[in-house]
Amino acid sequence: MPSDPLRILILEDVPMDAELMEYELGRASVAFDARRVDTRDAFVAELDGFQPDVILSDYTLPRFDGMAALALARERVPDVPFLIVTGSVNEETAVGCMKAGATDYLLKNNLSRIGAAIEGALARVRSRSEKTRAEEALRRSEANLRAIFNHSLQAFVLVDRDGRIKALNRTAEQWGTRVLGRRIGEGASIEDFIPDAAAAFRDALGGEARTVERCISDKDGVERWFETTHAPVVDERGQVIGVSLNARDVSERRRAEQALRESEARYRDLFDNASDLVCTTSPEGDFLYVNRAWHAVIGFTDADLAGRRLLDVVHPTCRDSYRELQARALAGETITHAELTLVTGEGAPVTVEGNVSATFRDGVPVMLRGIYRDITERKRIEDQLRRAERMQAAGRLAGGVAHEVNNMMTGVIGFSEFLMRDLAPDDPRQAEVREIIKAGSRAAEITRQLLAFTRQQFLRPEVLDVNEVVTGMEKLL
Repeated sequence: MPSDPLRILILEDVPMDAELMEYELGRASVAFDARRVDTRDAFVAELDGFQPDVILSDYTLPRFDGMAALALARERVPDVPFLIVTGSVNEETAVGCMKAGATDYLLKNNLSRIGAAIEGALARVRSRSEKTRAEEALRRSEANLRAIFNHSLQAFVLVDRDGRIKALNRTAEQWGTRVLGRRIGEGASIEDFIPDAAAAFRDALGGEARTVERCISDKDGVERWFETTHAPVVDERGQVIGVSLNARDVSERRRAEQALRESEARYRDLFDNASDLVCTTSPEGDFLYVNRAWHAVIGFTDADLAGRRLLDVVHPTCRDSYRELQARALAGETITHAELTLVTGEGAPVTVEGNVSATFRDGVPVMLRGIYRDITERKRIEDQLRRAERMQAAGRLAGGVAHEVNNMMTGVIGFSEFLMRDLAPDDPRQAEVREIIKAGSRAAEITRQLLAFTRQQFLRPEVLDVNEVVTGMEKLL
């Protein structure tokens, strides 16, 4: 019995009979709250206001009767037990009451069983309510499953052990029409729906579920990919009675995967065959990947780079600079110009320039990326150009000096020749003047050579007698 007091509505025109009912309820240890009515209007009012858990009604009343009350109760509170309590009733009347919806009937001269009768009535109501709820839940579940089955974008097919289709949803019918060019219905063979499903069907009958992807050409010759699952269907005894096939069209996914693979292949080809040196490292500097140009220039294989860090191949003079670049990139800055000197596997320095940036995930750096270009040859040519410019400047200076010296030597030689003319033929000073003229001529020759070196005059190669040149300079010593 419920722990809360039962709300019992008593339809009885004799107060003593109602009190007797309450007395017997007390003897049966039934906790209750009772209200007595004896008219139709009062009965209807208490149905709405009192909301009884049980109704006890006399069969015959002066202005109302039990059958009319039963009809009202079934209309307004169909789940509330309705017990007929009467002084005398024949079997035919009792059967009529039960058919009309009465839960039970009691005789007033035998009210000792009123507690058991109410408890039994409540139990039947609860059982009936639970059954109703279960049936409703089953109907909803079946409706939901039917909706899922019929409106799913996946194809569902139920097949018996002989391979005959017992049921299929709309999607399966549409796919059959689109792929096979004809309608597939119940009774058709599963081989008509999926021609190469025999092996998977046998495995499912053996209790093994399999999922495979199949490429099937439709009626227009277009290849379509389907992911199909064959699963065994078992009865309540665990016996396999058929196979459940569900399939979904994965053509778009396959095309997307193929496009992704092709895109990755293109970018990998571009990455591997780039002339620039490309490398990726962890935030700590461990090598993750380098391209072929990196291998070719630096000379380390993947096995050589395993366990190494980029800092290990940076020239010692540039390591502080690289640490600074690494910190800036990990802070989110994109370094657009970085110049480093790396060391090859043979120990030769290689000068590179490029950019450094980091890849972030959820605000955390997960990878450093560097794209460098070998500028070793360019740096060598630039160095040669600088040296050539310095030589050119020195040549211009030498040319200017030679020009001035040549002018002075012209005066020295000219005035010496004038002096020779004024000296007597036997004057011993003529030999000294001739030496002055020779020295001046040699100085003038050197200035011509300097001017030729600076490309301000053309050289005129001559064959010289070395002995004669040395003998001629002997008097200057």
